[in-house]
Amino acid sequence: MENDPFKKRYPQKESKKILLLSKEELDNIISHAESSQKEEAKQKEAAEKHKRKVQANKELRASLSKRKEPGSEIKKKQFELGTKFAKIELDREARIEAKKNRVLDDAYKRLFEQTDRVKYFNAAKKFAETMKGRDDQIASQATHRDYETKYNNEFLLKVLRDMDQYQSEKNEEEMVKQQNKKQNAENLWKQRNEKEEKKKIERWENVRNGYLIKDEDAQDIAKSEQKMRDAREKIQKYKETLDQQVEDREALFDIHQRLEKAEDVKAQLFNDAKREMMLEHKKIADRLHKEKNDRIQRVANALTNEGALLRAREAAIMEKAVLEAEERAREKSVLKQLEKSEAEEGIKKFYEQNIEAKVKQKYEDRLSSYQEGRSIADKVDRLQKIEEDKMQHHGQLEREAQHIQMHQIAKRRADKKDEEIEAMKDYMNHMRSLDNEEEMFQKYAQMEIENCEARGIDTYAMRKAARPGIECGKGPLFKDRGHIRPKYYASVWNPEDLTYVPQKPTLEDTKSRLGFLLH
Repeated sequence: MENDPFKKRYPQKESKKILLLSKEELDNIISHAESSQKEEAKQKEAAEKHKRKVQANKELRASLSKRKEPGSEIKKKQFELGTKFAKIELDREARIEAKKNRVLDDAYKRLFEQTDRVKYFNAAKKFAETMKGRDDQIASQATHRDYETKYNNEFLLKVLRDMDQYQSEKNEEEMVKQQNKKQNAENLWKQRNEKEEKKKIERWENVRNGYLIKDEDAQDIAKSEQKMRDAREKIQKYKETLDQQVEDREALFDIHQRLEKAEDVKAQLFNDAKREMMLEHKKIADRLHKEKNDRIQRVANALTNEGALLRAREAAIMEKAVLEAEERAREKSVLKQLEKSEAEEGIKKFYEQNIEAKVKQKYEDRLSSYQEGRSIADKVDRLQKIEEDKMQHHGQLEREAQHIQMHQIAKRRADKKDEEIEAMKDYMNHMRSLDNEEEMFQKYAQMEIENCEARGIDTYAMRKAARPGIECGKGPLFKDRGHIRPKYYASVWNPEDLTYVPQKPTLEDTKSRLGFLLH
């Protein structure tokens, strides 16, 4: 399922489901667990029995190997045959045990692990759940889109309604303002007319009472002159404040310029001090470097002088060594001449002794060859006598060995028959386990299908994947499904009822085939 495309595109976490089992299913699970425990106990007992048997064989071999009876050729042959057939027996038991374990492992694997059918069913289930989730997601997106459109329409209608209300309120305010303006204009016109009427009445009254209109004009001129003087004073005060502000700004500008000049002077002084300090440091560094080079030069000169002394000393030592080597070479040449003369005398003496020894060895070899020939002739006579004794007992040994071999052959045939019966039993157990697996799988599939139907998931692919038999067709995501066990593989308790297993023909089979009774 690693290559499941829907799992890659729409990864979803599987929610934990509550598994409700019926009483029959619980009883089946309990009975299956008990049977598995019994099988394990039987396997342990068989393993212990096998260990005890192996240990007994080892002890028997050890006891037989410790027995040393000279001349017991029959018992020796029996022991060799017993060890050989014990090894064959152990190999046969090991093969039977391995076959049992393999059959049981296959049965447990199909029972407790996910088989191909379970994988296909789970793939169909995941596919249906993924499609359901995708459909729900599309439906939820469409619902959200409808809600959004509805909300936008309501919002636009509300905005339009607010705009109309605002425009109507604004028009009403304009109408009220126009009405107020019109009313104010009418009121002002009325007041002006009333004032003019009053003035006319007062003027005629003043004329009538003898007052002049000239006095009122003079008073108006004096008031206008007073207003002009007040305006000139205000303008003069405003000019003075402006001049004061200009002077303050010029003073502030001068202060800023003086501060900038002071900063420039300070920076110039700092740069000069820094330059002088760097020059001083450079002088000190040059002086230290010069002193270091002088010290290095002095040390190099001293080493050069010491090297010259050492070379002269080495030359003197080499000259002395050459003289000593020449002296030793002269001494060695004298010693070699002395050794050469002594070696010539020793070789001459050794040659004379070797000639005498060869003559003596020649006579001794002739005597020893004669004695060896006599001993070989005696041994040949003795061996011929032993072979004659062996040939006398050979027939009896062969008969006893043949008797033991016939017993072993009969035992092997019986063991082979038992092995075939055990294999058939294992096969039937395997087939029964497959039937139990089919029943468990169908219950599991039915439970999952009902759960998915309750959740509103399409169960067509799951039903198709859960159909038993070879005619189930192809699944939703996989092509080849032809290796599923067909219906006619149903297991039975009696192996003789399995018609598709090759068996030996019996008398009843022959009678039924020929159609008449044989006497």
